Amino acid sequence: MEEERTEGIVLRSFDYKDRQKILTLFSPKEGLISLIVHGLSSRKSHLLALTSPFCHAEFIYRKTRSDLSRFIDGTVLDEHLNFRTQYSFLQTAGTLAQAILRSQMPGKATPVLYFLFRSYFKQITTFENPAPLIASFHLKLLKHEGLLALEASCTHCQGLPAQHLDQGQSVCSLHRAPGSLSFTPTEWDTLLQLENATHFHALRQLPLSPQLSSRIAIHFHERLRQD
Repeated sequence: MEEERTEGIVLRSFDYKDRQKILTLFSPKEGLISLIVHGLSSRKSHLLALTSPFCHAEFIYRKTRSDLSRFIDGTVLDEHLNFRTQYSFLQTAGTLAQAILRSQMPGKATPVLYFLFRSYFKQITTFENPAPLIASFHLKLLKHEGLLALEASCTHCQGLPAQHLDQGQSVCSLHRAPGSLSFTPTEWDTLLQLENATHFHALRQLPLSPQLSSRIAIHFHERLRQD
């Protein structure tokens, strides 16, 4: 088979047999890709870098008859070594990576989501408090997958302000269903700002309570389970 080439970010890397690793990449071309890398050794420092979690690189690979493609070569674009300066940076990177791993299918091209993910990834070390960055990404990912439709007004009556989430839909108090999530007007405004944010500076300045951050994370995982 012909060689393929794509940029991608290593979301997961684990040892396999002797001097081998299996990588899971997120790429704009094919979404999630699994690669097997042979011949790892301390003398091949470029391979160690390319197979490190969170490495952003250009990968050359060859597809096989299985879902596991064969790594040929690669060029590191950014190792994200600054993530290792604080444990919280690694935690945030892992949280964003898990969001992609849980929501995306192998071979499904999602260039818009990939470049969104890449832009959020690059901002990790600029956030003293990562909660707004994570919450914003979770909400934008749900919207991308068609699992969330945040609006200022109720989607049913178009008149009353929305303050509840029912199966990802924005509804008012009159149209809320049992089990829907309720928010205060201030919290709802924060949700809208998180989802619609176009500048990271605004996210850094956005106050986000631990309670609201936790509820967003819980809603994110629940919507993925329901999909």
